[in-house]
Amino acid sequence: RDKFFPKALAGQLTKEEGFVWLEETMKLYIESGLTQSKIKQILSKIRLRDGVVEFLNFLKAEGVPVAIISYGVVEFITTVLTFNGVGHLVAKIYATKLISDDRDDLVVSYIPETYVLPDNKDEHSRAFADIHSVLHDNIIAIGDSGGDKKLGHLKENRCLIARDEKERQ
Repeated sequence: RDKFFPKALAGQLTKEEGFVWLEETMKLYIESGLTQSKIKQILSKIRLRDGVVEFLNFLKAEGVPVAIISYGVVEFITTVLTFNGVGHLVAKIYATKLISDDRDDLVVSYIPETYVLPDNKDEHSRAFADIHSVLHDNIIAIGDSGGDKKLGHLKENRCLIARDEKERQ
């Protein structure tokens, strides 16, 4: 995290570095003995930012399909959404998928083909739009880091939320 996170926030993470970071992170999850139960225990306490639940409900009411396209893990995102009561408001999650042992829910592997890197978020955005018959020029993307600078399709339809002025730059 110390090695790659500053570059990711700044939008300067290369595709190769992004891949290495994701690979190393997935291996750490496996080596640490991470389980699906532990994921739920830890992430059940995470609350979404103010306004997110209301915004997702608004989008659903307006018939706007929502995808989460993340340089993260499907099971982590699903857990947070579920415990915040909004899992049903998200049509699809694009992120790395973990593989667990059926006997004891131990994370034993991951599916590299599900990787989402900052560099290919636009591809996933367009694929989701195609599923829902949305013109690429009509994709609206909302991101929260420099790693989202390729999210969506058109730069003018991309909104990046920053924590502070430094991150905004």
